[in-house]
Amino acid sequence: MGKTLYVFSSATLKRKDNTLMLQTKTNGSSYIPVETVDEILIMGEIEISKSLIELLSQKGIVLHFFDHYGKYTGTYSPPENKNSGQVFLAQASYWLNEHKRHDLAAAFVVGAIGNMINLIRYYQRRRENINASEIIDYLKFCLAQAPDTSDIQTLMGIEGTARNTYYKFFDMLITDKDFKIGKRVRRPPNNIMNAMISFVNALCYSAVLTQIYHTHLDPRISFLHSPSDRRISLNLDLAEIFKPLLVDRLIFSLINRKMIKPSDFEKAGKGVLVSENARKLLMSRNISLTGCHMSRLFTGGNMFVIMVYDVNVKRVAKVLKVSRRYLSRVQNSVFEGDITTGKLNALKFELGKIINEAEDSVLFYTWHFKNYACRECIGISKGLIEESGIV
Repeated sequence: MGKTLYVFSSATLKRKDNTLMLQTKTNGSSYIPVETVDEILIMGEIEISKSLIELLSQKGIVLHFFDHYGKYTGTYSPPENKNSGQVFLAQASYWLNEHKRHDLAAAFVVGAIGNMINLIRYYQRRRENINASEIIDYLKFCLAQAPDTSDIQTLMGIEGTARNTYYKFFDMLITDKDFKIGKRVRRPPNNIMNAMISFVNALCYSAVLTQIYHTHLDPRISFLHSPSDRRISLNLDLAEIFKPLLVDRLIFSLINRKMIKPSDFEKAGKGVLVSENARKLLMSRNISLTGCHMSRLFTGGNMFVIMVYDVNVKRVAKVLKVSRRYLSRVQNSVFEGDITTGKLNALKFELGKIINEAEDSVLFYTWHFKNYACRECIGISKGLIEESGIV
């Protein structure tokens, strides 16, 4: 699983050979290895070209678009090269079969409520002054009821009631009165906590949608949420399971560490919006959570690699062109980045066809846990997109 690139600045995104090149007024030109990117979330004004779309389509990279206020507006997904007629028919047949659809929908609800309970227990063990036993008991009741419901509408009602009960725990855990949720309000969010939940939920929905596009599943056919002509909805089903772990825990962490403040939000009409600085913070933290949990769910995780080369000047251009597809260039002869075992082997194979082993040398340093590696730059960073992936 690759990383997520977030573009806030007004920029031009181009294709440079088989590499992404991002040009901004403040940072100049930066190169992003196309093999390391799964999705690009665009918040600012951006110019793209036909050749870029062709490259994104070839590599299966998804573009998600958000407006100035962080509201999701749409997605460009690659051509449906993973389409499978058999999977589509099987997915549709499950939706048409009332019992099979209900079983799948109930599984999503059970997974979601189970993770709500797990998250509450996690914080109860760390806070002696919190007693959420009544909330947990009611969630357990909903958990037991969900598989035995007679129809999807009743199941949705149980899920909604369970989640509203779960949100009462937020006000038990968060002591800062500025971050009290009160009641969950969505359109528009009426307070700081509701605004934060809505924004990070949107990030979770887009992350899950990107992973769906890497499978044969059709995102238009959902089982818990009703499919409609105007939206894709399978990602909404799957995200229910992940939201307590990815969204809510992230929000609790930022508030408890005082990394986000009431001044990071702004009034807009009858609603409250997340400011640009706060959106950048939420996105940078969301990447680390997604990388930790989602990569292991879908791919088993990446490794962190530093590559250093010393090759004859006649072969430098070819080595540079290949390496840029897999890693980020940080110095004239140094590349680094997250990469899977398969892609690392592919990089080594391609370089092996270029270099002369009697004259040239390429070194690889690998870390299977990136938290043991630390990079410090003295002077300027040369053409590097920072680890946060935010521009």
